Amino acid sequence: MIIEEFLAIKSALNKASRVCISDLFNSAYKLTDEYCSGCNSHEDIIGSAVRGKSLKLAVESPISAISDEMKEFTDNQKEMMIYSEGQNDYLFSSLSDKGLDIAVVNDVAEFRKYTSCKDNTTLNVISFERFFELFSERNYFYTSGSIAFFIEDNQRLVERILSIRSKAKGMLIYIVNSDIFIPSFNKNLSEIVNGACFNVNLLKGDS
Repeated sequence: MIIEEFLAIKSALNKASRVCISDLFNSAYKLTDEYCSGCNSHEDIIGSAVRGKSLKLAVESPISAISDEMKEFTDNQKEMMIYSEGQNDYLFSSLSDKGLDIAVVNDVAEFRKYTSCKDNTTLNVISFERFFELFSERNYFYTSGSIAFFIEDNQRLVERILSIRSKAKGMLIYIVNSDIFIPSFNKNLSEIVNGACFNVNLLKGDS
């Protein structure tokens, strides 16, 4: 079937002046979006840059397996909180070395500068909005495994994370500047997290 589709596209390329390649490609590969900025078959732009969903079909599986080193680091708990002391670069590199799957951050470009561990080729650095969007659409393949949320002191983000924690597919690590008070729980985050809470300096072996 793949060979037939390839040959069909190859044939169409030879008839590019009469056939819309976008139409043909979209017909051959059903999971693609149709888009044509103009050709001999279309007078107007076909398709739109605005999409209703991140992906045409949700990718619910496989769920990412948590690395043995991350399991050991968290004592196989589902949650952990770390006070960053402004050392996000160190935490990012350290967790990456242990096999972290996802880093959810405010500034993706900034955190990609920290990507010093070349061995962890599967680490995905994404924004909070992107993560919540993928998760809400049941794209668990992209939102599972060991997940570090670099929250800083954003109470709103904490509440959004807590609202999905019961459905989360993996391990949640909250990285914060301080012990944030959560009004909806009437508790500090450290009282809510079901796991260890400690300062980054403990991780570094500092006193």
